[in-house]
Amino acid sequence: MPTPYSALISPYSRRLRTTGIVLLIAALLIALYGGLVFMPRLRANRQALRTQIAQTASDPVAKSNTATTGNDLKRLAKAQTLFIYSYWSLCSLLLIALLVVAWLDAREVARNYLRQQVQLISEVAEKKKKSNEGG
Repeated sequence: MPTPYSALISPYSRRLRTTGIVLLIAALLIALYGGLVFMPRLRANRQALRTQIAQTASDPVAKSNTATTGNDLKRLAKAQTLFIYSYWSLCSLLLIALLVVAWLDAREVARNYLRQQVQLISEVAEKKKKSNEGG
């Protein structure tokens, strides 16, 4: 015998919940990896790049010999910054998608609840009408 709650959860709502769980797990894994592994590595690498850029800028002999190296290091630092923003933008997009899926699921459950409520009211009205006609 189905429970009253099972009538509220449609197959579409089940698919939305499965999609939401997948998005939630993906966003959590990306955020954990980014915070615990990815960002510390990039910070260390970025500090090394800053040190190399400062050394090439302060040493006149190295500056004349490695003018392109200094520009390459700056370009690499900019590329890393762009990659960091891209990585966290992807995580943010996953969270936004998760919010959209949760909103769609809530809307579907509300729609099913309203449909079930209208059906119940119409059944009660029919029973009352039949009892008035019969009595």
